[in-house]
Amino acid sequence: MFASMHSGNTYLEYSANMWTLAVRKLRGREAALMQAAVWLLRRPVGHLGDLREFVDMQHLLTTKEGVNITDSQTVAMRAFSSYLGEPVQVKYTVDPVNSIAALIHWKAVMLMLARMTSSEREYWRTQFPIPEEVARARPRAFDSHFHLDRTLRAMGLPKDTTFQSLLARSPMEPGKEIEVVGTCACYCDPVTYPTKEHLATLPEDMEVAVGVHPKHQYSQEQFNRVVQELRQLILLPRVGAVGEIGLDHSVPREQWAQQSVMLEKILQLVEPRHVLVLHCRGITGDSGAEAYLLLLYYVKKAVRPDQRIHLHCFSGDSYVRDQVTSAFSQLYFGFTSMAAKFNNQQSQAVRGINSERVLLETDAPYFARPGTKCSAPNQLFRTASSLARYCKMNPESLLATSVQNARRLYRRV
Repeated sequence: MFASMHSGNTYLEYSANMWTLAVRKLRGREAALMQAAVWLLRRPVGHLGDLREFVDMQHLLTTKEGVNITDSQTVAMRAFSSYLGEPVQVKYTVDPVNSIAALIHWKAVMLMLARMTSSEREYWRTQFPIPEEVARARPRAFDSHFHLDRTLRAMGLPKDTTFQSLLARSPMEPGKEIEVVGTCACYCDPVTYPTKEHLATLPEDMEVAVGVHPKHQYSQEQFNRVVQELRQLILLPRVGAVGEIGLDHSVPREQWAQQSVMLEKILQLVEPRHVLVLHCRGITGDSGAEAYLLLLYYVKKAVRPDQRIHLHCFSGDSYVRDQVTSAFSQLYFGFTSMAAKFNNQQSQAVRGINSERVLLETDAPYFARPGTKCSAPNQLFRTASSLARYCKMNPESLLATSVQNARRLYRRV
């Protein structure tokens, strides 16, 4: 009998503790939203309904695909509604925002973060941290290569759109949500090079690479102007990488010679402090070994063996892999979701790469998942899934490893 009573008391204590934690979490959500309301509305706020109306008026929450609300999110929203004394909805939506409780959806939160100042965002994250179980549910991810300028253009957004607003326009697949903790924005189109002022507005955890894509064609006079502009940009401390540059033999052979001239000229600008981001493609339908080895020839002439190099969107075979790794001690291999279609030779090449040298890329806006217009950095789980089977790792572990690799490459650790 005493054992029975003791067991019962333990259960009651456990239940009471769980209820206390649940209420604490709900109070935290209410306090976080009230603080956000004050900042966003720039006035005292007496009710969260004002914040709901503000968020509902923002067109960034409107997407053609709609916004998925999972069963677990619905449970959380119903609990929050009950806590607030608000009507519990049969179905919660964020387009329109039909309940204050819908404000805890990740897309609404991302929109609010995007509208805050950097100091407000930092304070919000510090004072109202993500619950531990939520943080565990979303693996951290570093998109080592995407095109911010091209992605904004593909989404029809102004070039001054914030990165968080961009992510808010790109819903993640259910069950494949990630927390983007770093990126590398690659600018390889001179017509959309960032200004010094624009660079200052980019997130602190965003690396910046500036180069010239090998497929671009220029007259001698045009190329001289491009090189001069590039030279000035890569002198800026905010630009930590040169690229993407390289060779692309998927275009007509008549264009190859100019690519080599352009590559040699730009390689002269690379400093030891830079990460060198390389692009390489062989003849369509070919393994690409010819292009990779020619690229290796030019790079070996221009930079030191310990130059930090990111070989973007790698698709070579084991022979190419061995040649580049023996030539450069600090070379990393970047992979996109294209890895899902690798042939046997390419698959064998991946299996022989040290996991500490693997980087994951979306190459956004490219490699979009079926049914969507373009990709974005928060779609990186798809890349991890495409590559994980070759690395004998699950996608979550591969994402975590690639975060450390990218930070090591950019000397963030």
